[in-house]
Amino acid sequence: MARTKTPKIRTTGSPSSRQGPQVEATMKAQRSSQGLTILVTGGAGMLGTHIVEELLTGQVAHTINVREVRVYDRVPFTRLGELSFESSQTYREINAQTVLSTFEGDILDRKALSKAMDGCDYVIHSCSVVDFGNIPKEVIWNVNVKGTQLVVEVACSTASSIND
Repeated sequence: MARTKTPKIRTTGSPSSRQGPQVEATMKAQRSSQGLTILVTGGAGMLGTHIVEELLTGQVAHTINVREVRVYDRVPFTRLGELSFESSQTYREINAQTVLSTFEGDILDRKALSKAMDGCDYVIHSCSVVDFGNIPKEVIWNVNVKGTQLVVEVACSTASSIND
């Protein structure tokens, strides 16, 4: 049975750290040579789009060898055209080897989150509700607190399945 890549969870008792720094360094080198897959929750939002832009076109994209950027959000990944990567032609000219994938789903949907995280090396959680007094407190709590808890739970369960 082939195992898929899963998000990395840093703990002091991880199998690679128990085997020593040389094994962990070798594992990191293998991952970076293949390129990293990074999921950005809330990737169509104000903060998320700037994170995605940096992962696609910035220096960090080359430094950590990003292979695929996945955007997970409730709304389609469309903006107003003010960011340098928004024209697929523009970001392809800057960084032709990085793939941009989109996943539409609610931050409280465990199944959709699991599907988006499958095969990811890292998750950047930028999904949140910003309130200026007109959003119900229950919505804020569900997205900002329960959504964050679910992202962590799914990442941990996905990562632990490969360590079994």
